[in-house]
Amino acid sequence: LRLLGLGCVSPEAAASEFLDPKTHKFKLEELQNNVPKGVNSNRRQDYLDDKTFEQVFKMKRDDFEKLKDWKQRDLKKANKLF
Repeated sequence: LRLLGLGCVSPEAAASEFLDPKTHKFKLEELQNNVPKGVNSNRRQDYLDDKTFEQVFKMKRDDFEKLKDWKQRDLKKANKLF
């Protein structure tokens, strides 16, 4: 990670440390147990394929992203993705 003084990391540097969720998908079980190397643990849901995402969260990604942060967090906790 490229540091910006006082321990801050630029968003670009942080993003480059993670696999691109558009091109890297994992099974639900893989994301629930040990977070695979290169996966942003705060955004595990992004690494699910669309069908699995909708089965797990009972909604489309766009609808999930519109939810308040606390509601997203509660849903991720309930599905062991937090």
